[in-house]
Amino acid sequence: MRTIGFKDARRHLEYHGDDAKGVDIDNTGPYKIQCKALKKTPNIPKVFDEIKDIGEYDVPVVAFKVDRKGEYVCLKLQDFLELVDYWQY
Repeated sequence: MRTIGFKDARRHLEYHGDDAKGVDIDNTGPYKIQCKALKKTPNIPKVFDEIKDIGEYDVPVVAFKVDRKGEYVCLKLQDFLELVDYWQY
């Protein structure tokens, strides 16, 4: 995230109970990012449920890596459509 302009982005320490927000990276603007690295594709809706305190203008994101299959990012359809619409003009 730092390489694309979020210079203060940092790994969030979820094991601190008071800080648990369901996101793995802090300081990413409106993007609430939950990260997974697994042998198989994660249950995406379940991972979205882990993200808490989503504001009106926040965009929940699931970033995941699957062994020997690559790295991916998932957005909810409505968030994706709004981003596409925004960048068309």
